[in-house]
Amino acid sequence: MTEIILHSFRLNEMYCNNFGHFELFFFFVFFRTGNFFGGKFIFNAAKLSWRDAQSQCRRLYVDLSTISDSFENSAVDTILSLASQNEAWIGLSKNLWLWSDQSKVTWLSVKWADGQPDNASGNEMCGFVNETGLIGDDGCSHTLPFFCSDFLKC
Repeated sequence: MTEIILHSFRLNEMYCNNFGHFELFFFFVFFRTGNFFGGKFIFNAAKLSWRDAQSQCRRLYVDLSTISDSFENSAVDTILSLASQNEAWIGLSKNLWLWSDQSKVTWLSVKWADGQPDNASGNEMCGFVNETGLIGDDGCSHTLPFFCSDFLKC
């Protein structure tokens, strides 16, 4: 049996840089199934490149999030809707299309948007999820919000 806990909060931060004041929205989805426990999808609304998002996730949590089934696709879809966002980075990259934690992609779990992956600009090596839970590829330097994971095997 899987237990899901959804928690959200807003953090108002004042930054002394070119961006001025902005709000960060965090959504945490916690899963507990058998020997697994942790924050599978920690949404961060700050817009970063894929590599910067990965570095941030690895510094603060474990890594960018992976999606392993349609249940998780639905969870991501819900979080993006709640956050009023259209797209966010996930841990998928075209290094033979592996997850950023170097685990293999289960292709039945990756639901590509129509026409994706298309490598339209010739350098679309990073994966994002859209508001319908479908996955696409984009240039890694594009800036998007992102999902981190603090999900570990016990």
